[in-house]
Amino acid sequence: MIVCAGGDGRGWAANLHADPRCTLDIKGRRSSFVAESLTGEARDAAVADFVAAMGRTAGNTVWADVFVLRPAADPGAAAGTGERVVPTRAETAADAPPGRPT
Repeated sequence: MIVCAGGDGRGWAANLHADPRCTLDIKGRRSSFVAESLTGEARDAAVADFVAAMGRTAGNTVWADVFVLRPAADPGAAAGTGERVVPTRAETAADAPPGRPT
């Protein structure tokens, strides 16, 4: 899963840079992930795919931080003091309840 941070709502991206473990709530289901910051050609390709999936308005945003979220090998990897729920535009586009930063 690709998540992109741009505009004013980028605080969660700083959290992922500090600790890549995270959880997402998507349509009422919580899953654990580990984020990897993308740079260079991988970042550019991910942004192009994200904009294509999200539509033209997503292309109007400067995406400062781009991550790929991979399922955590250990289901408890995101639990504990560093747990966060990362909001994504993809969730709201799919009419899913938005994530809640914690």
